[in-house]
Amino acid sequence: MMYIPLHFFPPQYARETDYSIALARKENRQNLFAIFPDMQRMIHSSHTYDFEKELKPYKEEFGTRILVKCEEISFRLQAPLESEKNSLCQVEPYITTLAIYDAKRNRKVSEDFKFDVNHPYIRNMLPMKSRKSSVPLNQTNTHSNCNGENGQSFPNSHLNDIGEEWIAFPKQAIFNVQHPESELYFVLRIEKVLQGGISQAADPYVRAQSSSNNGRLGAKVQKIARSCCQRLGHYRMPFAWAARPIFKSLSDELDTNSEFGPIYRQEGTKLSDEDLLRFLSEFKKPDKLKHLTVIPGSFKFSVQLLKEVSPNSLTTSLVPLAPFPIPPKCEPTIEIEQFPSGIASSCNPYVTYTNHLYIFPKSLKYDGQKTFTKARNIACSVEFRDGDDENVEPLKVMYGIPGESIYCSKACSSITHHNINPDFYKEVKILLPTQLHEKHHILFTFHHISCEQPKSSKRRDVPVANVVGYSWLPLLNKGR
Repeated sequence: MMYIPLHFFPPQYARETDYSIALARKENRQNLFAIFPDMQRMIHSSHTYDFEKELKPYKEEFGTRILVKCEEISFRLQAPLESEKNSLCQVEPYITTLAIYDAKRNRKVSEDFKFDVNHPYIRNMLPMKSRKSSVPLNQTNTHSNCNGENGQSFPNSHLNDIGEEWIAFPKQAIFNVQHPESELYFVLRIEKVLQGGISQAADPYVRAQSSSNNGRLGAKVQKIARSCCQRLGHYRMPFAWAARPIFKSLSDELDTNSEFGPIYRQEGTKLSDEDLLRFLSEFKKPDKLKHLTVIPGSFKFSVQLLKEVSPNSLTTSLVPLAPFPIPPKCEPTIEIEQFPSGIASSCNPYVTYTNHLYIFPKSLKYDGQKTFTKARNIACSVEFRDGDDENVEPLKVMYGIPGESIYCSKACSSITHHNINPDFYKEVKILLPTQLHEKHHILFTFHHISCEQPKSSKRRDVPVANVVGYSWLPLLNKGR
C-alpha cells in the first residue's frame, strides 16, 4: 500500500472542499428576517426610528389592584368568653377562604386567599399538634425541601430569618383584576371542624335569637364543638358561603362601601364551583335565592385601590417585596395569583419566576366500586411524592392553611357527611421542584372518617380515619 503525503494534494482540491461544505450549509436554510419586511429598508436608511432610541425590558403589567383587609366573622350565635366576664365570642373556630369568581364567564378568577380572623381563645380549640409554634424557619424538618433531599430548610429561603408565627394568621391580601366588570364577585367560603351533617351543625346558628338564651345555646354548642375539635380537629366540613360584587353595576368602579350579602348555608349536594357559579348568576335576583337557608351573621372587611405596595408584603410565592424591614413592622400582606383567562388581550409576559401547580379535586363516584369496603364520610387527601417505595415520605411543598406550617406535606378536602359520591372544591397549591423526573407524582388517598365517638370502651382505640382507596397522577408523560 502506498501512502501519499497530504501536501501532495493540489491546493484547488482543498478550496473545492470548503466550497462544497459552504453550499451544504445553505441547503434548507430559512431566512429568519423574512417576516420583517422593513429590515432591508432600515439597513440602508439613515433615519432612526423612535423604538430604536431606547429599548426597555418587559415590565410587570397590573390591572386594578385591590387591597383587602379581613376583619371579623360574626354570627348571632355566641358563647360566653371565659377569660372576659360579660363578653360573648364565637362558639368555634372557622376555616375561611376568599376568592374572585366571574359569573359572566363561569370561571374562577383568582386563587384562594386563606385567612384567619378567629379569636385567639377560640383558635386554641384546634389540636396543638396541627399547629407549629413560632420558631425560625431554618430549624424545621429538613427532609421537606422541594427536591426531596436532606440538609435544606424550607423551599423558600427568603423567609428563613423571620419567625413563622408572623405569617401564621394572615388577614390582608392584594387581588389583581385585569378587566373590571360588574359580574365579578368576592366569594367567602366558611368551613368548620367536622361534626356531622351540614343541616344539623347549622341548625343552632339558624335558631339563635338576640336574647339571653343565646348565650346558653352558644355554650352548649361550644361544648360539643370542643369535643369534636379534640377528636376530629384535623378534618373540616362545609358550612357556609357569602358573596359580594366587586365593582359597581353602572360604572365598573371599585365598590368600597357595600357589605357582604347574606351568609348562606352550604348544601351538601351543591358544593362544586359550578354550583356556586350558578348561584352567582342569580345573585342579583333575590327571589331566585329564596330557597337557600340564611345563617344570621356578617363578615366585616374593607377594600381599597392599591396605590403602592405596603411594607412587609409577599408575592404569591411568599417572596418578600421591597420595602421589607426585618424584623417586620407590619402585618403580612400577600399577593393573590390571578389565573390566566385565555383572552389574548389579557395576556402579558411573565417577568418573575413562579413555579406553582394547582390541583382541584372535583368529585368521587364511590358507589359503583366493589373492591373496597363501604364508606360514606369520605375525605380526599393529596400528597406530592418523588418515589413509590413504601418508605418514601411526601414532600413538604404544599402551602398550608393558617395556623399550620407555611409548607405542609398533605392537603385534605372537606368532608360531606353520609355522602358516597361527594363533590369537592378544595384548592391545593404546590411549589413545584425546579427539576422534575419520572417518579414525581400526585398521590390521592381516600379515607372514611368516623364522625361518632364509639360508645363501647373496647372500641375506643379504633382509628378515626380508615383508608378506602388510592389513585395517582404522574407529572411527566414521556419526559414532558
